[in-house]
Amino acid sequence: MLGAIIGDIIGSRWEFNPTNDYHFELFSDKNSFTDDTICTVAVADALLHESDDYGKFIHKWCRRYPNPMGGYGNSFAKWVKSDNPKPYGSFGNGSAMRVSPIGWWFGQAHELSEEAEKSASCTHNHPEGILGAQAVAFAIFDARWLKSLSGPKLTSEMILLDGLSHGTTPYTGYGKPLELNIEDYRNKSDETCQGTVPVALWIALHSTSFEDAIRQAVSLGADADTLAAIVGSIAEPLWGIPEWMKQKALSYLPDDMKAVISEFHIRIKRLRKLTARCQYYAFGEYNPIEKETQWAYDIEHKWAHELARSFTHADQVKEEMALRFPMNEWQSLADDYDLPVTLVGYIARQLLTKKHKTLKVVVKCLEKYYHMRKAAALKKKQEKEQKLHFMAIMHWKLGLGNFNKQISGESPLPNKSKTATLNDWKTESMPNNSEDVSEVTMNFMIPSEPMKIIQKGHIPESQEDHWFMYCDEEYIRYFRSWTGMCSFEAHYIKEGEDYLIDKLRINRNLAEFGVNGDEAGTALFRYLIIAESGGNSEKAWNDYISAWDILEQKYSKK
Repeated sequence: MLGAIIGDIIGSRWEFNPTNDYHFELFSDKNSFTDDTICTVAVADALLHESDDYGKFIHKWCRRYPNPMGGYGNSFAKWVKSDNPKPYGSFGNGSAMRVSPIGWWFGQAHELSEEAEKSASCTHNHPEGILGAQAVAFAIFDARWLKSLSGPKLTSEMILLDGLSHGTTPYTGYGKPLELNIEDYRNKSDETCQGTVPVALWIALHSTSFEDAIRQAVSLGADADTLAAIVGSIAEPLWGIPEWMKQKALSYLPDDMKAVISEFHIRIKRLRKLTARCQYYAFGEYNPIEKETQWAYDIEHKWAHELARSFTHADQVKEEMALRFPMNEWQSLADDYDLPVTLVGYIARQLLTKKHKTLKVVVKCLEKYYHMRKAAALKKKQEKEQKLHFMAIMHWKLGLGNFNKQISGESPLPNKSKTATLNDWKTESMPNNSEDVSEVTMNFMIPSEPMKIIQKGHIPESQEDHWFMYCDEEYIRYFRSWTGMCSFEAHYIKEGEDYLIDKLRINRNLAEFGVNGDEAGTALFRYLIIAESGGNSEKAWNDYISAWDILEQKYSKK
């Protein structure tokens, strides 16, 4: 995460005084840390306290430093001043600039996704704000593993070839960071996630060193401190940071920030070292020592296999265990193998006090826990099957296109050689009764190219296609193909070369098809638009299912 802080400090001087000089002075008495550093330190502090209440720590640290260089944005400043702050639907790049500690702390895809979303949602709960944070967290994770595989032989060509695939995937539909022309973004300060993150990814992919990445970011003449912070967070695991640059940047920070940064890097170093050892021993050769251990080699769960084998090499891991034992720091190891912290602590305590034979105590503890996990896994499997069944039904009810074609690998969407008009289908108008219609405010931007596809409309070509859509100069309207019911009426305006959907009317009669509530309705509309125009429809569909789940849980508690 130090890469993000260095990028922020270097870029701070140029936030309101942009430069295109690649050879600018890196550090001066005009540089300082900004809100980007404060929020990044806050997220790291939350992780050190084993808390996922990121908003609590961000709020605390921002109040501790109420007047950073450049100040806080208007909406965020109000959030900081509030005694009971609530998320305000932002899709600004603040969620992406503070997420870097999460990209280092977690090692599983689902953890990265969930924690990045949590870190964003306390303020930036707009889907694009969440997506920006997730993309940067995944890019850092990708960069870490690319570096671990290539070592000192890493080149810019190798980075570009790898593409930081997980981080760039969310933007391949619209932003296309691998294909964008960086000159189109020069001297343009776009402080949104969708306007900043793809650019940051492009710069990281085309960098040749940490310093080069920072210089490219600042000299673009855009939102210098935040763009450099995001770029720096990704460039750090790729290239490493020169020691002189670390020390110079730290000299700008107060002691409480430096303490958090120091402790965070100590914890990360220990975690990476222990994880590497466990992985090495897990995949090395081994010989069963006792008959009672045979269950560990026969069970389906890989976690038990790996843990049992790694602990048989007690002498090799004892050093790391001894570091953790006095401080009672078992969370990292527990997370690696999805075990309770108390169980890991108990095993380590037995090893350290030599009360039991190493393998015997591990097996005994794991055997008890395995039976609990087996029952939990069965329950989870049943819930997953129910979920899949539910999603299959919903896909049928809400299907877009000819899914018989989709099964055969063809595009399910209809031929758009003809532009749809109102006369192409039997339709009904949106009800005028306010009891039957919800109106929600949106801030959904559609680039010009996808909009050209949407303006062609959607004329169903098969029975399983449940939608008819046409677009006029003001509205996009979706109708149920079987009944002609007007389901969505979206108002849009042109903003520059792009289009902004600012209002959406939702027919509440959609409830009979499983679309309950404004949140689910809005998410479904986004899915239809994104799928229609070739964006990341899988994510949009998952967002709809999540909205549906939240509503179901809400009503089930009543």
